[in-house]
Amino acid sequence: MLPSKTVFVVGAGASYEVGMPVGNELRETISTKLDIRFDDFGGTAGTGDTLIYQVLHQKYQGEITNYLHACRQIRDGVILSPSIDDFINAHQHDEMIQICGKIAIARSILEAERRSKLFYERRNISDSINFNSISETWYTGFYQLLCQGVTKDKIESIFKNVTIISFNYDRCLEHYLVHAIAAHYQIQIESARKLVESLTIYHPYGSVGQYFGQSHEIVEFGYNGIPNIDNVIKNIKTFTEKIEDGGGLNSIRKAIVDAQVLVFLGNAFHTINTDLLIDESYTSEFVNKRIFATRKGISDVDLNVVRDQLSKLCGIKNRGIPNHALLNQKSYFANTCSDLFAECRMSLRQ
Repeated sequence: MLPSKTVFVVGAGASYEVGMPVGNELRETISTKLDIRFDDFGGTAGTGDTLIYQVLHQKYQGEITNYLHACRQIRDGVILSPSIDDFINAHQHDEMIQICGKIAIARSILEAERRSKLFYERRNISDSINFNSISETWYTGFYQLLCQGVTKDKIESIFKNVTIISFNYDRCLEHYLVHAIAAHYQIQIESARKLVESLTIYHPYGSVGQYFGQSHEIVEFGYNGIPNIDNVIKNIKTFTEKIEDGGGLNSIRKAIVDAQVLVFLGNAFHTINTDLLIDESYTSEFVNKRIFATRKGISDVDLNVVRDQLSKLCGIKNRGIPNHALLNQKSYFANTCSDLFAECRMSLRQ
């Protein structure tokens, strides 16, 4: 149980430690999957995903030629964008590109969940995640931080002072926590699911499917297929469709304002993401939050830009000196997520 209000902001680099793709890998996977072509005899000729074609053909049979054209547009253009999200955003007024892109995202992420270190084939009730295979990842350090000092009879307090904001489409963290709690406290998996369902987790850009809820609504972790296409289109959000005021944006920003500790895991600090977190009405004369973050792939020059972004989250406005200079004594940067929990295990509990 954490003593201070703590918000964990999770990016693609965090899921990477268990085998999920980061932006450039997902972009390349989607380009390959949408290379849907046919030879003169009606057989497939490209590297495209035939299931994506089947789903599109079943849903949009009369317009399938136009949808295949949209697939080829994504195939050829997404490589030139920083990510699939950026490409879809650039074509936000093209509904067919939106639909094909979202289906490809869902298919790719679910396959990646299935290949990840968190996936297991459930053949009997005792099957679970192989925790030894992920013992060196940040997931272990994160869980140990949460459960330290929490006895089984006080298990309901394990998520006290914890809020998660995940910019990822995957459900890795939810899946891990359910199984870690069940294994650690030796409770039924359904009891663990109910406990994790109580944790405040925001997905500003949605996810590939619901992990919790009614059985007919749930998309299993690593689902081998494509979920209901209408739900995919609704659940996955683009930059312009991101969570709005009525759907939790105000709650996200309030959590950031109220936080005493901010922890950024595997984030690339895209401006559009950090801007989403900022409450412009919030101001402060000094940095009143402790900030921990990972910086893998971020140069020293760009790190000052990141510090400026983080200072805005703390309510600091430019007062004639670099904002990042105000943040230095209140922030710590580790290289990777696992490094952060190894190096800051005591500091994160203050």
